[in-house]
Amino acid sequence: FKPGIALQQIPTTFAYLTEMKTTDFFTGVADFWKNPISNFKWMMENSAYIKERYEGGFERDIAAGKDVFSRITGQANIKDWAYTLINVGDKLGVVQGWWAKYKTGLKSGMSQADAMIEANLATDRTQNTAQLETLSALQRGGSFWKLVTMFQSQPNKYFRIIGDNLRNLQFGRGSRVKALANIAIAWVILPALFQFIADAFQWKKEHQAR
Repeated sequence: FKPGIALQQIPTTFAYLTEMKTTDFFTGVADFWKNPISNFKWMMENSAYIKERYEGGFERDIAAGKDVFSRITGQANIKDWAYTLINVGDKLGVVQGWWAKYKTGLKSGMSQADAMIEANLATDRTQNTAQLETLSALQRGGSFWKLVTMFQSQPNKYFRIIGDNLRNLQFGRGSRVKALANIAIAWVILPALFQFIADAFQWKKEHQAR
């Protein structure tokens, strides 16, 4: 129920910058906001991935919590009240980036289906996910490992972004500038934004230095 948690979800859209050119990202986001309601409706109607994300659960522990709640109470509407804020925050973080990646795919000559697949994969690599194939081995473990990795899906994605781009630098794959930018986004810029929001939009030097 904490508004700060919902607000912290919104900047996660910038993680999509690691998946495309900066100009493509901001052009795509601007295109989404031309008609945000109709664009979101289109995504829910045409993307099985987006529909499942917001009807089944967009994060492993939220999906599990909804499942436990429904078994205990016989109802499945916990998201309507307990997860409202964080659900809205996640949507604002994901749909703009998904749309930007989708539009980038179309611009590069992909079919609509292929562009949607690329947008789905970009979301799997940068955002909270509930699908087993997108989780680490520890996150797929038994009850103990699920407990110690609770709500670690997105931090794990940032760790992977950093690790992948460090290896790209090490072996000379791709653009060094892009690799360094991706590392900065996942290791510095996004954590600084999250901390700034957690501190009620106050710039606390000791927290930001950390």
